[in-house]
Amino acid sequence: MRYVGRQRGLKLRLSQGAGYTLLEVLVVIAIMALLTASVVSLSPAGRSATELRNVVQQFSADLHRARALALAGGEPVVVEFGDRSWTVSDGAQRDLPADVTLPFDAEQAPAAARAVRSVTFYPDGSSSGLEVIFQRGNFQQHVRIDWLTGRIAVAE
Repeated sequence: MRYVGRQRGLKLRLSQGAGYTLLEVLVVIAIMALLTASVVSLSPAGRSATELRNVVQQFSADLHRARALALAGGEPVVVEFGDRSWTVSDGAQRDLPADVTLPFDAEQAPAAARAVRSVTFYPDGSSSGLEVIFQRGNFQQHVRIDWLTGRIAVAE
């Protein structure tokens, strides 16, 4: 150990090799974060939630496209729901994965909810409004379409 200078009679010690640098600590934290993220994404629950989010993102993108088509084309655009799919009136159809359910399924919702099986976007930006709940296992995501503004919101 060596001594560095004197300050009012106190000896300041400079210890060499003790402790870690800030860079070393940051590298360790980054590695731990990467490992944690990979473990979560590899778990069945993490994969299930991620795949549900992907389906909801595709659905939301199709809704945004339908609204844009209505605004640009000056005519209403309808998104209809089948038992295991949805279809935009321009012909694009998407199928649901086997383990994702919608409230339109006979056992998943009351008759009133099953009766509304489409949403219409109007040329002024408004819509008929709707809330759709996607479910996969224990995970749910809600897609709400505001009737007045046509705004599409996704929530867990």
